[in-house]
Amino acid sequence: MKNIKSLYKISWKPIAVLVIFSILIAVYYWFDPSKEFFFIGCPLKSLTGLECAGCGVQRAFHELLHGNWRSAFLLNPLFILLLPVLILFILTSFFRSHPLVNHLYGIFFGRKALFVLIVIILVFSLFRNTAAYHAIF
Repeated sequence: MKNIKSLYKISWKPIAVLVIFSILIAVYYWFDPSKEFFFIGCPLKSLTGLECAGCGVQRAFHELLHGNWRSAFLLNPLFILLLPVLILFILTSFFRSHPLVNHLYGIFFGRKALFVLIVIILVFSLFRNTAAYHAIF
């Protein structure tokens, strides 16, 4: 009986995450964030008119779920480019007990990698509000 309780304690978290992600995917698949009122808008853009690094992620995710890669990339290129990193983060988070996975997690998501990611996000946020960005996208 004790074994079953310990198994339950270990396995409910991945199942809960999977259920939550499934619900989010369903919501973003069936509802278009640019047309529905219940999706949260960017407060920075509302207040200043400037776009942050996250502007367009909801719409890009909706387009991505419908197979519109080009539209998703045009809405937020950083999101599309960092999607493999996000998937790697999720996968390595579940299997961190394995030594190789734990080592990879340390390389890709350690302090140095986090610092590089923050710099990339800040540079993208600044670049996104320039005329050069709007000329390209």
